[in-house]
Parts: sequence; C-alpha cells; structure tokens
Amino acid sequence: MDNAGTPEERRTGIGGSDAAAALGLSPWQTPYDLWEQKTGLAPPLEQTEPMLWGKLLEDIIRAEYGRRTGLEVRPVMDLMRHPRHAWMFAHIDGRIAHDGRVILEVKTARTAQGWGVEDTDEIPLNYLTQVHHYLAVTEAEICDVAVLIGGQDFRLYQVHRDLDIERDLIEGEGAFWKLVEQRQAPPPVTLQDAVRRWGHFKAAGSVVAGEAEIAAVETLRALHRQKAEIEQLEEGAKLALMEVMGEDGLNLVSPDGELLVTWALDNGRKGYSVAPREPSRRFLVKHLEEA
Repeated sequence: MDNAGTPEERRTGIGGSDAAAALGLSPWQTPYDLWEQKTGLAPPLEQTEPMLWGKLLEDIIRAEYGRRTGLEVRPVMDLMRHPRHAWMFAHIDGRIAHDGRVILEVKTARTAQGWGVEDTDEIPLNYLTQVHHYLAVTEAEICDVAVLIGGQDFRLYQVHRDLDIERDLIEGEGAFWKLVEQRQAPPPVTLQDAVRRWGHFKAAGSVVAGEAEIAAVETLRALHRQKAEIEQLEEGAKLALMEVMGEDGLNLVSPDGELLVTWALDNGRKGYSVAPREPSRRFLVKHLEEA
C-alpha cells in the first residue's frame, strides 16, 4: 500500500499504486492524471474514505492473515527502490518473516467484483499490476494478497513472479517516467484530460482538418440530430403516459400487476438555506436503467 510517503517523495518515481495508471489500466486514473501529479501540475490526491479505512484496517487484516496462515509477518516501514531502476519504488505491507521470498499486500474492497477463486491470482487487473510492480522492486518470488471484502468476507490470493510480465511492466512504466522527466504530456484519453490540458489556452489561429477530423465532425453532427430526435420521442412517450394517468393516476401498472410508472407528489423539501417550494409530482419510469 504505497500511497504512503510525502508528496515530494511520491514525485520521485512510480509506486505500485501508480503502476496501473502509468500503463493506462486504472479504472480511476488516466495516464494524464498521473503525469500531472508527478510533474507537480496537479495537487496530490486527497485521502478518500476508502483510503482512510483501508489504512485503519491494515493492521487488523495483516494480523488475521497471520492467524489464518500461522505465518509471522514483519511490517516494512521503509520505502524500497528497484536495484536497477531507481524510479520504481514500493511501500509493501509486509514480509513473511521465515522466508524473505514472500511479501504481503493488504486490501479492502467494497464488493467482490473482480475477485475470483481464492488461492489463485484472480484479482482485479489494477491490483494485479500493483503486485507485479512490488515483486519487481523487491525481487521476491511470491506476493500473498489478503483482502477484506464488504467488511466481512476475508480472502487470500497468491501471485507468483513472472519475468515476462515484469519486463513488459518495466518497459511501460519506464516510457511513462521518461514523459515525466521530459515534461512531455501523454495523449489524453478522456474529455476531462483534453480540457485540462488545452482548455485554458487563449487560442487565436486555425487548424486545417484532415479526413479523420472531418469524419469526427460529421459523427458529432449525426449524433446531435439523433439526440434531438430521441428527446422528442421521449417527450411524446411521457406525455402519452401522463395523459392516461391524469389527476388520479399515482401508479401505472401492467395487466399482470407489474408496476411500470409512478407519478407521486413529493414533499416540497426544505433545506437550511433553501426556501420551501410548492410540492410537485415526480414522474418515474420503473427499472428504466435496466431497459
């Protein structure tokens, strides 16, 4: 769990929790997000509630790992660096005392999504990337992963060192770190990336569109037309249902009794700094997100 350390320390290289983002594999961070943090153009990530509770539960999960396995775990407080690639660092959660070839990584998770059969390496890809980063830095042979899911489901997984994966990992992370050193931004992969990278410029010139750009413009125009048509159809469908429900229809149900639509009066909610408003009916199509 190497979200420890000072912001200055974390800007000296790539830690395990950075690895997936550096390779474009993180569900939470893009390479550009990480690049901004490493170059100091963006503030470090603030501690979230999951990060806080993960840290608070770390000792408990580590102790439970020891109890279940009968192995003694030695916490590792110092930052570790790769023996040949100093920009790779790690804060690992522990070493197995009787065997320096085994390290421990502790996790908390809200759901079991991405976590497979116990005693395998079937863990979410971003965590698997992190673990292989740790194995590369420490040159250990095995990383045991202890995870507490949903606050009540304790599981153990095991990841073995793979030199082919390690080689690709070092190559990909190394390419990203060169971008940091050269202060050359990686390509944006989201609209937010692009806005943050170029949205503050006071541009004045013109750019000549090529075939790909013209095709993209035509796609946007077509989607805009489709959106307008869909919104018109949606409004018509809602109007037809409201006409049927009228003044008295709280619920619309199917012939077999399935609840389809509700149109109920809300309470005209009040807030501490918001003036009360007149109650109004809220039109809600049931299970719309599953349609």
